[in-house]
Amino acid sequence: MAAKPLVSIFCITYNHRPYIQQCLDSLLAQKTDFPFEIIVHDDASTDGTTEVIKEYELRYPEIVVPIYQKENQYSKGNRRIMASFMICVARGEYIAFCEGDDFWHRPDKLQLQIDHFRADDSLVCVSSGVRIVSPDGEVVDKLQHFGNDAKANDVEYQHLICGIAVHPTCSVVARTWAVRRAHSGNSLCNDHSMPLGDLPLWLEMSQLGRMIHLTEILASYRLSANSATRQSDPLWSLHFAMCALEIRYRALEKYPFPGDERQTSQAKLEFARKLLRGAARIGDRAVARCQWRRLTGLGSRATLSDVVCMAFALTPLPRRSLAVTARKLSGYLKERGCKRNGFLGYLWHRLLGFFYMDFHSDPRP
Repeated sequence: MAAKPLVSIFCITYNHRPYIQQCLDSLLAQKTDFPFEIIVHDDASTDGTTEVIKEYELRYPEIVVPIYQKENQYSKGNRRIMASFMICVARGEYIAFCEGDDFWHRPDKLQLQIDHFRADDSLVCVSSGVRIVSPDGEVVDKLQHFGNDAKANDVEYQHLICGIAVHPTCSVVARTWAVRRAHSGNSLCNDHSMPLGDLPLWLEMSQLGRMIHLTEILASYRLSANSATRQSDPLWSLHFAMCALEIRYRALEKYPFPGDERQTSQAKLEFARKLLRGAARIGDRAVARCQWRRLTGLGSRATLSDVVCMAFALTPLPRRSLAVTARKLSGYLKERGCKRNGFLGYLWHRLLGFFYMDFHSDPRP
């Protein structure tokens, strides 16, 4: 009988046929002084991903633990795959994350992070820097926070709220009890209307213990065209960014900045205004009215920009066509090196930015 694993690796996948083999191979290649298991959740893939997982299940029956869905859960509105199907079968004291299109290029990743946990009982989460790779695996960028010479830096609640730092999901290892507690009760993680589940998890866990970010680059995040953060529909991109802002606003309502009511109110005002601008761009009247009520409730006077955004949100327009056109024009101008010189150039770029470009580039207040 196989030894009880110290770490349960959560791998959520859907239609990742070109990438799932590299992902699983990188997980299996981890060199550790402890056993681990790989829990793979396949959300009813239709491209052959399921067949690849079954091959690995046969080859590594003591390590690979598959969960096969007959119906796609995400399309049915279940946005909490991990909480619904994976946490209940995890046997490890720690949970690591790596989705089916990402991979770990460092075979010592798990060992390095677990060593930090062993040295500090107060830790609940350890993340690291990541490489950003193209769909064909070419390294195009890197994502590091607190990029100084220190090997480990504390990530605090304020950092997550203000967007100063995030935990790249494919780099994270967390204590199992903290992940379970973060999903219990009246948790930010339990809102199925939100299309992203990692940010609420990090925000909830920040209330449970210390979190650190290693500057070493231990994992690779793939820019997949079908990932939740990189949908080809520009309105979906805006909606996704707005959900991140909404989660931060709700977190501040639940967990205000300790001893700083003024900073909390200011951050909530900034988030509400950004959400109002987003509602104007996608034409969401309900969200616009909600933000207007929030601004009023926070004691803020409406600015001219607030009034214009509110009026624009209530105006029926072909917004998807406008967003697609703005994206194409912005790309065209960028290719030709067009700059925002002059008053007319500035207005032109601001107009394009209103419909597509600059809303989701900076989530910070």
